[in-house]
Amino acid sequence: MPFEGDAVAWRALLAACRVHGNVELGEVAQRTLVSLGDEHPSDVILLSSTYAAADRWADIEQLGSVGADNAMEKKKAGRSLIEMDVPGLLPTTIMGD
Repeated sequence: MPFEGDAVAWRALLAACRVHGNVELGEVAQRTLVSLGDEHPSDVILLSSTYAAADRWADIEQLGSVGADNAMEKKKAGRSLIEMDVPGLLPTTIMGD
């Protein structure tokens, strides 16, 4: 690139590599995202889809082990409260837990 791309540009390139089947450039884009310190779960998904399109199943297995090492901490479930003002009816829905 004639300029230094940010993570958004590299991620867009990674997605384009999946669409066009360019595995080698996709690997470069993914490595660059890692070196920028801007990793996102979609990066591994995009690269694994690129590998799948190229029938590189062994590479997908390697990505799975890397993804397990870098697994994100599971977030706690949130709560939502919906109150409805309907005469004669008192429905309250609580989501979560």
